[in-house]
Amino acid sequence: KCQILCYNNYILNLLENCVSQSIYHILSDKAVTISELKTLLKFLNCDILEVDLKTFIDELSKHADEYSKEYILSNNLNAYTQDLTMQKMKSLGLEWSSIDVSYMQKVLDIIQKLD
Repeated sequence: KCQILCYNNYILNLLENCVSQSIYHILSDKAVTISELKTLLKFLNCDILEVDLKTFIDELSKHADEYSKEYILSNNLNAYTQDLTMQKMKSLGLEWSSIDVSYMQKVLDIIQKLD
């Protein structure tokens, strides 16, 4: 709980003290490869269905929001950077969590709650 409240305070501080032209992108700079993701999911006993690229794109087109499709399919990506966000986080002593088994378990728990 304390960690959540602390992060809320950081976000409020950013909003209260930012200049009007500042935009912060709440995106993690951490990444995993498809192979690493498959390994993590298998370790967590998640059944995954591997499909070819065309099937993936077709399913994505049916079910994803426009931003996700644009981001994943690399069509006309927004010309933004998260450099300002990363610099501000670093100055506050913050960094995004690494994507490991614990992180993926939390993501899966959230997904299961949405069902």
